[in-house]
Amino acid sequence: MSIFVVRGERTFYNDEVHRCIPESAKAIPDELYKQLLQAQSDYKILDFSVFPPTILDRVKKWPDVTELQGLIDDQVASIYSRWSRFEKEYLARENAAREYKSAQYQGDVNIWVKHYADSAGLTCSEAADLIIQQAEQQRMAQEALAVLRMRKYELDIADGETRFEHYQSLVREIELVASPEMK
Repeated sequence: MSIFVVRGERTFYNDEVHRCIPESAKAIPDELYKQLLQAQSDYKILDFSVFPPTILDRVKKWPDVTELQGLIDDQVASIYSRWSRFEKEYLARENAAREYKSAQYQGDVNIWVKHYADSAGLTCSEAADLIIQQAEQQRMAQEALAVLRMRKYELDIADGETRFEHYQSLVREIELVASPEMK
């Protein structure tokens, strides 16, 4: 079996299969034919404008800056929406905890602190301190997300793969801020 190609045609001719092989066709070595087939499987481009055909890498099409910035906005908005789902409840619980703490953990315990303490197996003072700590951590995380979201404008100064790598780095940082322990 011999494989032939015609310069400029994106076709392989096999002398065992094709009855009519153009006169301008030239044989290529079996090893090159195998490499060309593998390259096609690897989503590479075969350049038939030269003889023998050569293998070219595809030009990568990277998302543009506007698309990447929009993806960052969407990711942060998704995190904010998870955090704000029970925002009124969190705020009421935090206010109750702060009131209880400012009263030196004395007096009646608000239902927000009491039920949190009971369900978490904590004393009311431990629960109040934990509620305040979590609220402060979430505020710090929101500030960090705001900074990271604004860093999306750094993507304007790079192109192609460098821009995409910087985008991926920002996404990883956003994911770290939004880790499961941040509620």
